[in-house]
Amino acid sequence: MRTIGWAALAAAAFAGTAAQAKGDLDATIVRTTYGIPHVSADSWDGIGYGVAYAYAQDNLCLLAEEFATVRGERSMYFGPEGKVLHGSQEVDNLSSDVFMRSVIDLPRLRAGASAQGPEANQLAAGYVAGYNRFLRDAGTDGIPAECRGKSWVKPITTDDMLRLTEKQMLLASAMPFLPAIANAAPPGMPSQASAMDLPEREDMGVGSNGWAFGGEATEDGRGLVIGNALPAAMPDGRDAGLSGPAVRPLALRCVTEVARAVPVDVVGAGGVATVVDARAYLSAGAVAVQVGSALFHDPTTAARLVAALSQEGTP
Repeated sequence: MRTIGWAALAAAAFAGTAAQAKGDLDATIVRTTYGIPHVSADSWDGIGYGVAYAYAQDNLCLLAEEFATVRGERSMYFGPEGKVLHGSQEVDNLSSDVFMRSVIDLPRLRAGASAQGPEANQLAAGYVAGYNRFLRDAGTDGIPAECRGKSWVKPITTDDMLRLTEKQMLLASAMPFLPAIANAAPPGMPSQASAMDLPEREDMGVGSNGWAFGGEATEDGRGLVIGNALPAAMPDGRDAGLSGPAVRPLALRCVTEVARAVPVDVVGAGGVATVVDARAYLSAGAVAVQVGSALFHDPTTAARLVAALSQEGTP
């Protein structure tokens, strides 16, 4: 087990320029079995600081390339005809750059960020500071060989965090239409876009455990979306998700730690299939539980759990 602690230098402002963080940042990283990092700090920006540092230790090249992608700079660094995987589809770098620069509205993202709670902004500023601190600490020799000396491995600003977050939001919305958007042309004008064919459901390389019900199928006439998955990556780099009993131990620990540390209502999710599972989350500090993957095996799972817990007197 190894503990790493440090003090911060500077964070980044939402205008994209360097600005001193409020006070010095400090975080501790404890790496346990299999090198899993556990980050502790006494502030939100400290948590962001530690998480970024730990993630950069493990995945610097991957993260640096993501920042180049969301800035729309892939053509400059990797060539316009190179390829990048967005969700389940591979597109050329030029189309990716056009999409990122045209769809990601940075002024609106900055305005939205300034209107949200201070905790979220502190997390983002801390993350920027932690990533940049790792680059300074690593130096040239400490950068992984795969991206050592590459000009796209460079300090970031909070603008980059806004772009990266927006890109994740776009994965399930506009991103599937990236080639068509990037290569669109006015009527009568030639377009370089190839015919856009959405894959058949059985041929899609990515999916999740979500169920959606229209108002006609629910008791109160309102729409309902059920299910979530823990983000994961396939060996070939495709996005995927892990859910069900496999994530329950990790999820229970997270619920326990969050419920003790943060004065907010926590919803337990991950592998809830039985009354025992539900009780475990409630005992850990959750105020409610969510049923996801179990519904694929038995659509009545949620109703059965509600009935059983109600009989026990659990609200």
